Formats: sequence, structure tokens, C-alpha cells
Amino acid sequence: MTNILDVLTKDEFSTGYIKSFLKGSTIFSEDEICSNIGVLLQGKLKIVSYLDSGKEVVFNIIKPGMMFGNNLIFSSDSAYKGDVVSVEQSKVIFFSKDNFVSILKDNTEFLSRYLNMQSEFCKTLNSQIKILNFSKATERLDYYFQINGGIIHYKSITELANKLFLTREATSRMISSLIYEKKIKKESKALIKI
Repeated sequence: MTNILDVLTKDEFSTGYIKSFLKGSTIFSEDEICSNIGVLLQGKLKIVSYLDSGKEVVFNIIKPGMMFGNNLIFSSDSAYKGDVVSVEQSKVIFFSKDNFVSILKDNTEFLSRYLNMQSEFCKTLNSQIKILNFSKATERLDYYFQINGGIIHYKSITELANKLFLTREATSRMISSLIYEKKIKKESKALIKI
């Protein structure tokens, strides 16, 4: 994935301001009004909310080159829907809405990359909505295989469970059962549909 900032001129880049955050810092709190668009330069952020039970719900993980606040700042309700937290020491460049619009208007390559990023984000949301409409765990996994070309790469069972909107335990049991039934096979950190 190419960084959207790569196509900015020096003058366009300088319309933003850079801020550093320590690991564990809350950058923005839920219900705080979004007044700038952020692009992560280094580190990792997460957008989270907490249930009454105290359980953390992760809405998004922001990696370098990714943007946040851009959907809120242009919407009718610009309040953050969760806390933006620095998972590790991070650096973010912030742009005001006016500066961002000016860059979009004057830099067609930036506009093209931004529209591509928004389109990919919408595709991901549509896939997540479709996964949530499957009532059976195996149907969710089958669909996830389908959209990933029959091979699912994952870092951990927990990460895969989160993508399927299942518990870690249910995901682990399902994978073990499907491997036993020879419907899938496991190779390193990948599942392959047979």
C-alpha cells in the first residue's frame, strides 16, 4: 500500500502539523468533536469503545499511511464514536478541514489516492456487514475464504476471530473441526480451503 502523503508537495505537507504520542495515550476521546484529519506517520493507533461490562470493542487499527477523522469531519455528526488510542509510540500529521479540501482540489494524484482509499474502506465495511449477516460460524468462515481467494493469512486465532466477529474459543474449535474433517488445512499462519 502506497502512502497517500507521498504525492504531497512540500508546501501542501507544511499545511499540517505533526504531533507525537506516547504508548497508551488517548489522542481523542469518544464523543469529542473531530476538528482535524489525521494521517499516521509512524506507530500504531486503535479506535476503541468500551461496553458497560468493561469489554473493549476495537473498531479499527490505524497503521502508518492510514487516515482517521476524514469520515467524521465531513459528516453531519462529527463526534468520535470511540477513543483514538496510541498502541505504541506514534507520530501523526493533522490537517484542518479547509487545508485538506484545498489539497484535494489542487492535487489530482492525492485526490485519486484518497478516493481509492475511501472505496477500499467501503468494500471492507460491506464485507463486514455481509459476514455479520451469516448466522453460522462456518458460513462466516466460508465467505471469508471466498473474499480471500481460498487462503486466509492471519497472525493469531484472536485476530481471525475478530475479523469473523466470533469468540476466540468458537473460532479455534471450528478450525480444529474443519481440519479434522479435511475441509481445510493449516500451513504456518495460513488456512487453505481444500
